Amino acid sequence: MTLFYGNDYCVDAGTNQCPCHLAETGECPSCSILRGEEVCRCGWAGECVYQRYLLRPLSPGRDNRLQLVRVSGYENINERAYLLRLTISDELSHELRRPGSYVFIKPVSAPEFFFTPISVMEVENGAIWLAVEMVGPKTRVLRYPGREVLVKGPYRNGLMGLRAAESLTYGQALLLAKGIAQAPALHLGQYLLRRGNDVTALLWPGTVGAVFIANRLRELGAAVRLLEKSPDHGAREMAAEIAAGSYDLVASFGPDRQHQTVADILSRLDRRAAYVTTNNAVLTCGEGICGSCLVPAASGRKVRTCKHQLDARELWGAGERLGLSEIGLQLRD
Repeated sequence: MTLFYGNDYCVDAGTNQCPCHLAETGECPSCSILRGEEVCRCGWAGECVYQRYLLRPLSPGRDNRLQLVRVSGYENINERAYLLRLTISDELSHELRRPGSYVFIKPVSAPEFFFTPISVMEVENGAIWLAVEMVGPKTRVLRYPGREVLVKGPYRNGLMGLRAAESLTYGQALLLAKGIAQAPALHLGQYLLRRGNDVTALLWPGTVGAVFIANRLRELGAAVRLLEKSPDHGAREMAAEIAAGSYDLVASFGPDRQHQTVADILSRLDRRAAYVTTNNAVLTCGEGICGSCLVPAASGRKVRTCKHQLDARELWGAGERLGLSEIGLQLRD
């Protein structure tokens, strides 16, 4: 089994959203020519982005992400979180089947600045399920949004390390998920299971205070363990599971501190498993224009994480940013 680790590319390259506004501003993540360089060094194996730009400077699908959709289901998780089922077009539901997909959503009557990004939890034919944690005004007003909402999508860069995940078949995968980040964990878990992989999931309630994907993962065939909150934020359980298993892929769904801790564990144990993490950057426009999604990679360069797809190890390095001594954890293989 061979995993592809080439993750440095624009997640929208070659899609209906390409070329995007960044092609006009000289900041295309894929095309060196559109960035003003004299030599092509994109390494992109798909349709030439520069050729697309010359033939149609503005993609007709770029600004056509908005839909008025029906709220067709609602389930309460607890007083802090809930699930929404949205009936959408077949075309959009097909686009959102890719793990790491998310949408921007707001009530019809709310102002434009109420759009908020929500990860896709599960995709059905013509419908999606979203899990929403109430952390501020934007998510509180969605609890009872009315019969219809406005949705913008597809957006694709909710996970880092996508190509490694998409290339894994008949392998071993470990999902480490806390709180509301259980939603994209279920989405990736479904994808991996459909491709013949064995999936193990360690789940914590996190700030949501509930584990809400365990039964669905078990129905799909995953091995699931439920864990309680702990002073070390689950580091010991994660380290023990990674040390005991022979995983081809490890995926972290939770806060940045968790991502860095798992990167450190993988480094200390010398595990060469592919690494996937949730993209926790601030996503305001989703188009790479506002700059809120800019974060430094381990190399020091800044990347637009709403567009730029990277191997998660490049974001989190090999454990340089957070020593396991900070959480009092010693690892032995």
